[in-house]
Amino acid sequence: MRRLLVVLLLAGCAAQNAADPRDRGFFGGIGAALSGEDERRAQALEGQAASAEQQALQQRADTQAAERRAAQSATARRETERRYAALDRDIASLRQQVAAARARGAATDPAARDLERLEQQRRATPPLDPEALRDLEARRDALSRTLRAL
Repeated sequence: MRRLLVVLLLAGCAAQNAADPRDRGFFGGIGAALSGEDERRAQALEGQAASAEQQALQQRADTQAAERRAAQSATARRETERRYAALDRDIASLRQQVAAARARGAATDPAARDLERLEQQRRATPPLDPEALRDLEARRDALSRTLRAL
């Protein structure tokens, strides 16, 4: 009986030093269960798992946010491209309006100069520059109002 008690005590001490539960043997397992080591190890592993799951959720949220930003950027780029194409069509139309006003004998020199400046600015504008696009659209609108008044 005494020997059994000594063996169990030694096994309990050995269990506290065993890092891997598979390496501690039968008596080490009993010692770990009695000392609460198994419970502490299980709680530590659960904490690690919860932390890893939280990190995975955060990474997923970050990825989704990056995908949303990329989609918004692509949408904004397409919208800017659409507006530049509309501006180019409007400039061509304004050119025709200036020619038609000249044919009617209207004084088109100021409008023709404004149109020439607008076309030069459009050619000099970097592609997909939203600030420059707003300025070009404002100049186009002003020229359109001038031509309507002729």
